[in-house]
Amino acid sequence: MRESRVESLLGQVEAMILDYHALRRQVRGVGQIAELARLRREKEILEAENLQLRRQQQDIRERLDRLLEQISIWEREEYQR
Repeated sequence: MRESRVESLLGQVEAMILDYHALRRQVRGVGQIAELARLRREKEILEAENLQLRRQQQDIRERLDRLLEQISIWEREEYQR
């Protein structure tokens, strides 16, 4: 009778250990999902910032092109005099 009680207790302990292991894996998975979501948000923020910087860069290029063109016009006018 005692042996069956010990076997029963060992079975319960084994089940608890397996449940614990499964829960740990599950929590680890949830943590990874949260980390992936955080990384995705960060990536989206960085992509938006990159796009904004590219637009600013393009605006600066266009302004510089206009300024250089104006300088060229002035230089040609001076040369023709």
